[in-house]
Amino acid sequence: MRWNLSLLAALAAGVLFLGLNLRAEDAKPDAPKKDPKDMTIDELQAAELCPVCHKPFKLVYHFEIGDKTYHFATRDCYKAFSADPAKYGAKPAGKKDAPAPAKSADPKDAPKDTPKPSDDTMMK
Repeated sequence: MRWNLSLLAALAAGVLFLGLNLRAEDAKPDAPKKDPKDMTIDELQAAELCPVCHKPFKLVYHFEIGDKTYHFATRDCYKAFSADPAKYGAKPAGKKDAPAPAKSADPKDAPKDTPKPSDDTMMK
């Protein structure tokens, strides 16, 4: 009877150890993490990193541009970003990447506002 309890305890400890070990392996990411210096401002915010100093941000310091809110680690980071958001990759509100209008090489599509010479000027 005594060896049954010992065997059962050893089996339970083995299962517990194996379960914890598998859980630790699942937590390891397959792909290496990106360096914060190589991240875009949206990737930094998704990783909860300040776009200025690349440290974890605090919800106390934030700045809104349009419908986006950016968070910062310190008040100095907030001030640096608010002085020049474009420096850190933020796009100004209302400015979206729109494609430029296509130019046509067809002369029919040329502007029609150029005056045509009249018959009077051509006869002289």
